[in-house]
Formats: sequence, structure tokens, C-alpha cells
Amino acid sequence: MKYQVIQRFEDAITGETLEIGDSYTGDRAEHLLTDLPAPFNGPAIKAIEDEEEAEDVKPDVPTDKSTKAEIEEYLTGQGIDYDKASKKADLLALI
Repeated sequence: MKYQVIQRFEDAITGETLEIGDSYTGDRAEHLLTDLPAPFNGPAIKAIEDEEEAEDVKPDVPTDKSTKAEIEEYLTGQGIDYDKASKKADLLALI
């Protein structure tokens, strides 16, 4: 089975940082397919059938129409540090 990263994370075994869209071939697929606790929002990887399906995975990038909470969730999922006291426009500038 092939897997693709859908949330940025650091592999606990190798220490490698995996970005959204990367292929995952590690031994922890079963764990990473489950709903993971914070800072994750669900599973970190998904099973894919073929390379065409893999290309369709892209994070939903927040816009000025997104709520501050949605922007913070995105930043956390991407591993981007931010100040929780920042204004929405400042958070968007980090993307």
C-alpha cells in the first residue's frame, strides 16, 4: 500500500520532516492513519491507489475570509510557529 502525507509532521523514528504531498513508506502507517491528537487535525497520512490520486492532495490555504481559528489551525498543521496574540492579517502574512 502507498501512503501520502496530508499533514506535515516529523517522523518519530527517522527524525525526518515530511511535508504535505510527500510519500510515506515508514513502519508507522497504521498509527498515522488514525485520528491523531493535537496539534494534528485527524490522520497525518492517507492511503493512495496511484500517483494521479497523490497529486490531488493540497492543503486548503486560508484566505482573508478564513477565521483566525482556521488560520491558526492551518499554521499549526504546517508546523509554522506564531504568536497567539497576533492579528489575523499578521497570521496570514506567515503563509
